[in-house]
Amino acid sequence: MLRPHVAPMVDEVGLLARAAEEVRGFGGSVPNREMLQALTQERGIDLATAIFYQSILASPLHGPFVRAVEAETAAPLPSPSRFHLLIVPALYYQELPQYGGDGQAIAAIAQACGMRVTVAPLLSKGSLSDNAAILWETLCRLEREKTIEGKTDGEEVLLLSLSVGGGEVRILFAEHAGDPRLERLAGWINICGLVRGIPLAAQLLRNPLRRLHAKTICKVIGIDFGLVRELDPDHAFWQGTLALPPKLRVLNLIGVPLHSHVQQRSLFKRYAWMQALGPNDGMSLLSDLIVEPGLIYPLWGADHYFRTPQVSPLLYRLFRFLRQEWAGEVARELVV
Repeated sequence: MLRPHVAPMVDEVGLLARAAEEVRGFGGSVPNREMLQALTQERGIDLATAIFYQSILASPLHGPFVRAVEAETAAPLPSPSRFHLLIVPALYYQELPQYGGDGQAIAAIAQACGMRVTVAPLLSKGSLSDNAAILWETLCRLEREKTIEGKTDGEEVLLLSLSVGGGEVRILFAEHAGDPRLERLAGWINICGLVRGIPLAAQLLRNPLRRLHAKTICKVIGIDFGLVRELDPDHAFWQGTLALPPKLRVLNLIGVPLHSHVQQRSLFKRYAWMQALGPNDGMSLLSDLIVEPGLIYPLWGADHYFRTPQVSPLLYRLFRFLRQEWAGEVARELVV
C-alpha cells in the first residue's frame, strides 16, 4: 500500500511526447493561468503540467534560452567576474537551512564561477515589508562600497531571490520605483518566486476555523500572522503589474513537478489541494511564479524547494551563460 504522501508513478516519456504533440498547435505561446486551469479540467493535471513544460521549450523566446544554457559546461569558472551576486533568502532560511533557502549552496557555486556573493541579512521569520526594507538597505550599502572601492564602472549587482524572496524584491521595486540605483542592477534571477501571493493564504483567511488554526500555528512557530495576510493574493502588494526597473533583465527558474515528483509531506498535501487550480509546485501555481517580461527555464521534476540532482549543474551552466551573454567575460577569456 502506498504511503499517503506518495503518488503513483507516471510514464513520463509517453506523457511528454503527448504534450509535445499538443503544443505544436500553440504557435509558440505559453498557456496562461486560465488556459492551464481549463486544460487541467479537460485533460488532467499531469498532461496539463507536461503541456506547460513543453510549451516553454517550444517557445521561440524561451526555447533558445533554455538550449543556450544547456549548451554551457557544468564546471567552475574561477576567473573574477564583474557580477556581485546578491542572494535574497527564503522564509525560515535560518531555522530550516536543509531546504536550501539560505542560498549557501548557490553562493558556493557562484563563487566557483568567479562572482562575489552577499546574502541579504533578512529576518528569517520576518514580514515581507520589513525584509523588503532590509533588502533596500543592503543594496544601498553595496552601492556605497562600490564607490569607496572605486568599482563604479565595473562591478554590477545581480539579484537572485528564492521563494518568498521574490515577493520581497517585487515590493522593493514598487516602493523605490524610479530610483537610479535600481536601474544599475545587472538583472534578477527569480527562483520559484512567490511574486503574487499564494492560494493557501487565501484559504486560511477566508475560513474562520482555518484562520483560527493558522493563528495558533503562527504563534507556536514564532511568526506574525500578518505574514499570512501579506501572502494573500488579494493583498495590495500583488495588485496591478510588476513595477520593474526599465530594461531590467529577468530570468525565471521554476520547478515543474508532477504529483509523483513531490517528496516533502507538506508540499505533497498542498499540491493535491491545488490540483484543481492547475499545474503547481506544491506552494504556488506555476503561472503565478513567472515575472514578465522575462525568460523562463523550467526544471522538470523539481518542486518548490528546487532540490534535485539537476540543480547544481544547472546553476554552473547558468552562471557561465550570464558571464558570456550579459558581460562578455567568457568570450574575452577565450580570445586571450
